[in-house]
Order: sequence, then C-alpha cells, then structure tokens
Amino acid sequence: MGDESKCDASITVSDIKTNDSGRYRCEVTVYPQIKHDIGYLQLNVKSPSELVVVTPDKMNAMAGTTFILPCSYTCTISGVTHTLVEWFRIIDGREERIYKYTAGESSHWPLQATWVGDVSKCDASITVSDIQTHDSGRYHCEVTVFPQNIQYIGYLQLIVHPRTDLAIVTPDAKDATVGSTALLLCFYTCTITGIRHTLVEWFRTIGGHDEKVYKITHRKRSLRPMQVTWVGDESTCNVSITISDIQTHDAGRYRCEVTIYRHDKPSMQDIGYLQLNVHNEPEPRDATPTPTPTSAPAPSPVAAIVLGVIAAVLFAALVAVGVVFCCKGRTRPREPEAPPQEMQPMNPVG
Repeated sequence: MGDESKCDASITVSDIKTNDSGRYRCEVTVYPQIKHDIGYLQLNVKSPSELVVVTPDKMNAMAGTTFILPCSYTCTISGVTHTLVEWFRIIDGREERIYKYTAGESSHWPLQATWVGDVSKCDASITVSDIQTHDSGRYHCEVTVFPQNIQYIGYLQLIVHPRTDLAIVTPDAKDATVGSTALLLCFYTCTITGIRHTLVEWFRTIGGHDEKVYKITHRKRSLRPMQVTWVGDESTCNVSITISDIQTHDAGRYRCEVTIYRHDKPSMQDIGYLQLNVHNEPEPRDATPTPTPTSAPAPSPVAAIVLGVIAAVLFAALVAVGVVFCCKGRTRPREPEAPPQEMQPMNPVG
C-alpha cells in the first residue's frame, strides 16, 4: 500500500495471527546512488480474548506541574464485571503503590494522584500534581479484569526536570507539502536566571554530516542555504523558524540547539530533534460535472431528412389515388407531359 512518489514503503498483512508476531525489518535501497537504510518494527499480535495494556515508553515533565500518566487497555474481552487498576512506582528496586481503583472506588497513596480514567472506555490514566524531580523513575500500570482474572502490565519511564534546568521541547515530526512554508517549532524553559546571552542554532543532518541552516547570537542572525526565516521570540523562549518554498530534498532530521551563557555560572545546553517529511502535492481531481439531460434530445439532421422523405412519398401516393378516383370513366385527350420541375432542397430540420 506504499507510494514511491511519496517515499512510502508501507505494507499490510491480512488475516494476521499470533504466530505473525516478531521483529520486522524494512530495507530500502535507491539507485544509482546505492544508498541503503533499514528500519525496525516489533509487531505483537494478541488474541482478541487477551488483555493488552498500552503506555508510552518515556515521558518528560517539568517540576512543580500537574502531569498525566496515560494508560489504556483492550476492550475486546466480554463478560467483564469489574476492573482493578493499580499504579506503582519503582524506587531503589522496590515497588511503591501510588494509586488503586476498583469497583468504582479510588484510593490515593503518597503522590498527589487523581483518577482521570474511565473504565467504560478502557482508560486507566491518572494525573500527579506538584510533581518533583525525586518523582522521576519507572512507573507501571497494572490492569486486572474479573471474573476472568486476566492481568497485564504497562511500563513507563518518567523524567522530571528541575525548573532551573534548560529543557527544549520540539514535536517529533513535521509534515509539509512541496512549495509550502514549513514551521519548525522549538521552545525552551524560561525559568533560568542570570542569563548573559543565548545562542540558538538549527542544523540539518544529511548523509551523516551536519549542515547549519540558522544561527542567532547576540541578537545577530545569519541565514544559510535554504529560505529560512526567524519567527521566534526570545522573550517567550520561542526559537522557531520557517522554511519557505520547501522541496523534497529539504526533508531530513533537524536539530534545534540552545546554549545559555550565565554570569559567573557554567553555560547550559540542550538539544531538540525534529523529523521533517516533505510530500508532493496531491494530484487535482477532475471536478467537471457530467452533464445530465433534463429534456428529450433534439432529433439529428439525418433523422429529420429521413422523416421528410417518408412524408413526401406518402403525400404523393395520396394525391395519385385521388386523381385516379376523380377521373375514372372519363375519356380525355392526353396532353403532352410538362417537363419535370427542378426539385427544391428540403429543410434539414424537417
């Protein structure tokens, strides 16, 4: 189901079975450059009667905020009477339960946890308020359904950054079409004090090499090969850029680097990555409507001529019959025949 014009090499596997689980590899080689790369994917196929819990692998949070720990599970098991949800945090190799939900009742443990899930929608998420750096660690969400007594666990790594740390936030990927203007977002924390000046650099990685596409330092900006425009605002910790008239060769992995220099303190640096995918414009569809006849079609000229000839023949025959009937039994000297008159052309429309 892929499309080489859009660099899409996807496939589907129909009637999938549990024994189709495994590690899959997609290899792409382009010629004549003979460039080759590989992507890996782990496929887990579960029976419809099995319970599967889904959580993100890793999440980042800022200290002092309220953060959601998402957890969802399969809704394909029939006959479930009630559900038990338990959240644990692993500290120094020990498990500490921080939340428990069962039979519509919830109980809280050391963290400021709040239930935001909905078992009718197979959602077992919670939020943790006023989260701190010491709350970093490995969390897991355990779901048990009864009376089947089926249990499954989802794991999540939570990293809580201090408010005084430099942390960059960028989206994982950005999609754009050829000829458009792509906005590459990048933000960083605004809680750092004693800043002398800030250095912002954007890079694009091509063939294992870094190409600098933008740089701003001491409020001086320098542009590089592409049509890059600064749309950020350092007062709001926004260091975003745009790329105009983007083309397919502009696709790649971009890196946003922010370095903060402080008075009498070490400098701080963080990096955010963004994958830019550039697609061709979709082909325009033919929007011309097919005309629908609203009345009977007019007869063609050929049909009109044929009808006219038939009418003329019938009229001549009727005239001949009338002459014979009127003149039968009368004797009259035969007059010489008049020369035939030239036939007038018929009206082609009847």
